[in-house]
Amino acid sequence: MTRPAGAPLQRLDPAARAEAATYVATLAVELARIARSNALPTLAYLLDMARLEAETQARVLALREAERPSRR
Repeated sequence: MTRPAGAPLQRLDPAARAEAATYVATLAVELARIARSNALPTLAYLLDMARLEAETQARVLALREAERPSRR
């Protein structure tokens, strides 16, 4: 996901940000699995923390989007 040059992150569509966070979480799971299978426990731990943060952000952004009044 890219943003226009100079566009502040908070102004990007929350739904798109939530989707990006979910994607990051999915990638972090796979990368942590690779790290563990190659005896890289510290890297696996950091990737697990990244996954948790990405999942949290996805939930927060999805809730914000759900609470936003529809624009009709």
